[in-house]
Amino acid sequence: HPGCWRRVGIMKHEYRDLAGVLHVTDSRTLAEARDEAAARIETEYAEHIARGVVYAGKTFQIDPASTQDMATIAVRIAVGIPLESGFAWRAADNSFLPVTEQEALGLGAAAASRVYALRKALWAAKDAARAAKDNDAADAVKAAWPK
Repeated sequence: HPGCWRRVGIMKHEYRDLAGVLHVTDSRTLAEARDEAAARIETEYAEHIARGVVYAGKTFQIDPASTQDMATIAVRIAVGIPLESGFAWRAADNSFLPVTEQEALGLGAAAASRVYALRKALWAAKDAARAAKDNDAADAVKAAWPK
């Protein structure tokens, strides 16, 4: 609406004057703009982690606790401790997927690959935010999240 202010960030505001011309004021320091970009990217990363990984047609959680559980199962298998009879992994929808030892390793590998791909995108975007030369460049940083 003409003449209305809209808060965009910590200390960034925009408004349209009565002629409809957009005006932006930004009193953030470059460090604040970089920090704001990094925080936005971290939030996006957490959202991608929360979406999990698809394996065998089901979505599985890939938060740190879940991936640690997968790593523990992989170590058990690697040292020769067999899975319990009827072992099944709980999916994000609370259903169960019965898995063999090889399938359990496949699930763990899929999860690890997904987390690593997301981390690479996170790191690259945060590096770009830290290298931004001005506030607009920091605001423009977008992560190249894997599909």
